[in-house]
Amino acid sequence: LKAALANAGLAKVEDRIRFFRARAEDAAPFAERGLVIADPPYGKRLGSPEEADALYASLGSFVERFKRWELCWIVDREDFSLPNASSSRRTKIVDGAETRWLHRFIPVESPSGAPDGQSGHEASREKSVQGKTGPKRY
Repeated sequence: LKAALANAGLAKVEDRIRFFRARAEDAAPFAERGLVIADPPYGKRLGSPEEADALYASLGSFVERFKRWELCWIVDREDFSLPNASSSRRTKIVDGAETRWLHRFIPVESPSGAPDGQSGHEASREKSVQGKTGPKRY
């Protein structure tokens, strides 16, 4: 976390980003929308593959709590999925001898283009209000 905070300071975005460590089971959203980037243990250097499988299987309630957030997970599995999550976009990451995958789960939007059944008018009003108040702080 110290390195992430230092890098945010160098990029002059430290007032726009929140970094914290939490167990997925205990984490709760602090805003209606946001972005989560997680790099959980894969069961190689930390833990076992069975422990990683158990962790991934337990993430359904996390996904439900953060259903309006974009969720990004860095894992060693191309076929990674989250319980209760929409399909993901995946990007291959080659880091030295390791190949990992960034999986992005984007919140599912209703046919009107508004998330979670919100009317199109509510969604456009929300965007308008956000635009007037400046950047969202995560």
